[in-house]
Amino acid sequence: MEQGRKISDSMRDTGYFPQLLTEMTGVGEESGELEHTLDVIGAYYDNEVNIAVDRMLTIMEPAITIGLAVMTMFLLLSVYMPMFSMYGSM
Repeated sequence: MEQGRKISDSMRDTGYFPQLLTEMTGVGEESGELEHTLDVIGAYYDNEVNIAVDRMLTIMEPAITIGLAVMTMFLLLSVYMPMFSMYGSM
């Protein structure tokens, strides 16, 4: 950017930004509506993050429940098995 290049060209050259973001930034620069375009891009990616988090939580909830059930069963068995073996030896 210090050399007078476009923001979209600099973003494209780094390789860190998604193609959609660089293309939309280029369109915003050429049309003169860069601020509005960046607002639209920001809203899009905010929505994408929310969807990804919701999916992750949907997958994690049953896994956490199963993990807690396994830990509870292990704890109960570690307490009751010695008691049952002690009663059985009497």
